[in-house]
Amino acid sequence: MEVKDVVGIDVSKLENEARVHSSQEVLTFDNNIKGFKKLISWVSNKSKLDTKQILIAFEHTGLYSFPLSLFLAENNYSYVLLPGLELKRSMGITRGKNDKIDAKRIAKYTFEKRESIKPYEMPIEEVLQIKRLLTLRDRLVRQRAGYKASLGEYKHFLIKNDNTVLFDTQENMIKHMSKQVVRVEKELNKIILGNDNLKKMYDLIISIKGVGPQTALFLIAYTNGFTRFATWRKFASYCGIAPFPYQS
Repeated sequence: MEVKDVVGIDVSKLENEARVHSSQEVLTFDNNIKGFKKLISWVSNKSKLDTKQILIAFEHTGLYSFPLSLFLAENNYSYVLLPGLELKRSMGITRGKNDKIDAKRIAKYTFEKRESIKPYEMPIEEVLQIKRLLTLRDRLVRQRAGYKASLGEYKHFLIKNDNTVLFDTQENMIKHMSKQVVRVEKELNKIILGNDNLKKMYDLIISIKGVGPQTALFLIAYTNGFTRFATWRKFASYCGIAPFPYQS
């Protein structure tokens, strides 16, 4: 069904700001189930359109936007998650910023692009779990690398017997983080083995020479099981490996 109106939402940790593009009506609502129900009731009262003709748009802000995204998906409302960089570049040179202005800009941008923007499809729970665990693993690996680098510097310039606590604490942190990385990897493997479709994808990906387990998991997670991109060209562009000319 054709999109005839857009509700732009600026999402934050505790409160969200919504604005209807056509009427410029504004609503502040809590970032929880009670607030989401208030939003839907408000949209229905402010618009005579069928809910399928209204597109709800907000920036992808990770954990802050996830509850709203999940609520809309479970209740079959059309919505789109917009990348922050895409929104920022669409605004050009701007002055002033607050939640109401951001909601207005999101609504305006989405309405202008309504014919080309594809509503968001919530990934299956296993893919969401994989994304969260990959983020956690990346954080652990980075922190462990920091401790390793720091410990290496200390070993080069200091005597361990004179700095026992300094050395032992960092060595223990490295060991602990290594154990947690292994634990996360085991959980990732468990998720893959528990879903036949994901297991088939995973096996096909790692059968490619030079592609390892982590790359395979990232491909599955960030392509939503290879359903996010319509063509390989779009996927290559997303990955940043498609060549584009820069000349004048």
